[in-house]
Amino acid sequence: MPASTTIYPEWNLVLVRYSDYLLTIETAQNFEKYLNHRDFRINQRGLFDLNRVTGAQMDLVKMRELQKYRMQKIAPSGDPVRLVLFAQTDFGCTFARLIAKTWEPSGAEVSIVEDSEASALAELEIPLDDFATMVQQDNCPSAAG
Repeated sequence: MPASTTIYPEWNLVLVRYSDYLLTIETAQNFEKYLNHRDFRINQRGLFDLNRVTGAQMDLVKMRELQKYRMQKIAPSGDPVRLVLFAQTDFGCTFARLIAKTWEPSGAEVSIVEDSEASALAELEIPLDDFATMVQQDNCPSAAG
């Protein structure tokens, strides 16, 4: 599972782009790298690009446990955290709906956006047309894994 995680401090945002075949353990490892990154912040919003995911083997019980753990780390005070799952492919959309369900018990505010990158960014109140523009406008993105 290649994963690209980039933190945009100016947007208070982490962008995670997954591709290929996903495994539960690999998503957990990617999250640990993010937690240990110097630009990790409590209550950082998340944008997950699932367009390049081709398949997944997920243990749903472990994923729910992982989401609970993630919320303890990213929102220890219990404040809601905004997460957007972006997917336009058939598999990506199905996978996004499945992943959204694993977040339900955690209290995160999760949206699934299927129409455009601009819509996904608008869900996070970032007034840009696409992810590439966000990358160009941010002065100091930092890779987290």
